Amino acid sequence: MSSRDGGLQLTSSFRASLLGVADAAVDGAGLDVRPSAGGYTPSVVPPRGLGLTLAVGPAKGGGFLGEQDGQYRGALSLSLGLVEVKAFGILQPRPPSVLVALSAEFTPAIELGLAFTLNAVGGLIGVGRVLDRAGLAVVVQSGHLDDLLFPAAPPRRRRAS
Repeated sequence: MSSRDGGLQLTSSFRASLLGVADAAVDGAGLDVRPSAGGYTPSVVPPRGLGLTLAVGPAKGGGFLGEQDGQYRGALSLSLGLVEVKAFGILQPRPPSVLVALSAEFTPAIELGLAFTLNAVGGLIGVGRVLDRAGLAVVVQSGHLDDLLFPAAPPRRRRAS
């Protein structure tokens, strides 16, 4: 709880569990009430962070989304039995832009024939972003493209307790 400009801001962090199959955490959501010409004007304070874990049958994993310096950053790791999906991304509200790196890894690999297998697929999605071709060439030439397209599992992070 804080008081600024004659107003009042209430924020809270909480965690909820659903029958042991899903846990959710919210950090810093609340209500902001400010004086205005007609009395007081309430507004919602968006959360600073969200976290979710899931364990239902073969689906296990989780992710988080957090606000930092006006940007929202998040990561996801979800195992669906034979497929593991991973993603991380950045959302910038102003100017609007999104960058998401995602991958799917197959265990066991998918046999394609002629001794070829499909172990994983990955990709980048960018909206309102500029591609640095020279930087991408350096990443490819240095052999670090796998680190970008197939990141290790994101750290387990639960901001609210």
